[in-house]
Amino acid sequence: MENTPIKICTQCKSQFPAHKQYFYANKNSMDGLGYICKKCLGHPFGTFVTRKTAPLGFKCCTHCNRVLPATQEYYDIQSKNKLRQPCRECRGYSFRKIPQIGSKVCSKCNRELPATLEYFYKAKEGKYNVGKTCKECHGAKFGCYRNDNNVPEGFRKCRRCGKVLPKTIHYFYLNKSWNNFFGVCKKCSIDIQKTPHVKKRRKVFYSKHKEEIMLKAKEWRQTSRGKLSLRIRNHIKQQKRKRLPYFYTKDLWLQCVDYFEGKCCYCGQEEKLEHEHFIPFSKDGEYTRNNILPACRRCNFLKGKKDFFDWYPNQSFYSKQREKKILNYLGYESSRNIQQLKLAM
Repeated sequence: MENTPIKICTQCKSQFPAHKQYFYANKNSMDGLGYICKKCLGHPFGTFVTRKTAPLGFKCCTHCNRVLPATQEYYDIQSKNKLRQPCRECRGYSFRKIPQIGSKVCSKCNRELPATLEYFYKAKEGKYNVGKTCKECHGAKFGCYRNDNNVPEGFRKCRRCGKVLPKTIHYFYLNKSWNNFFGVCKKCSIDIQKTPHVKKRRKVFYSKHKEEIMLKAKEWRQTSRGKLSLRIRNHIKQQKRKRLPYFYTKDLWLQCVDYFEGKCCYCGQEEKLEHEHFIPFSKDGEYTRNNILPACRRCNFLKGKKDFFDWYPNQSFYSKQREKKILNYLGYESSRNIQQLKLAM
């Protein structure tokens, strides 16, 4: 042992005598010994593994000394259809499932399913021309198809719930890179975002790209859409504090602006429009379609908490046509409704 050369373990970087007492045999190395010591492999020094004689169709693992079937279920393929040592469990993997003829094992959930288009999506490569992961792992249901011939024009079938819905922004999110809608409806996409594995993925992404996300959020707040959404959010917070109705959306606001032709409903000038409460917020005015009007900053400031019927006729920009248009939009067409509105205010 004194004249034996020294060998360094590649894992623990410690020096040992180049002897079979400290290293296992390896035919491929120059000195006929392995590169990792016995201690790093989980065996005490001085132990010698006596290989079991494996019958035909079986193979003995070099690490755990178990005789296992010589198949891809227990060993990986190295090269030229040769099986790799040691077995999959000793290398830190679980034993594979070998599917039966006509079935396929999902690479994500490890379930054995029939290799048909009912359970897998179509693919060009592969034995059965189907994908590696099943439809449930993609967020869809079994039996849902991407291209359904029964779906009429202008509609789209959700891959997850299977419902046929109109192909619009109200039901599907728009994918800008493809210039088309996503295959999952908005309701199902929200449910997918609530799943635990998606939440973990989003947390990891946010921690890595935190500064970029904060910069993009600042730029978005300065845009017209960002300012509008923040304004609506602030109105909703105030309505929640007073426990008043707050069913008002961006689509309703755009319809209101189109109805008044993008002008102030009081003076008729084309300026930046704000959300103006017909019945003031201090008098429990709702944040709904029947109480919100587009007004410029000057008119919104001048009206304030005043009554519409006392304030508007005394202004220099008063117009009977605009007054009728406002009352028609809010649903006060008859004189009875206007009298009731005056009493309520």
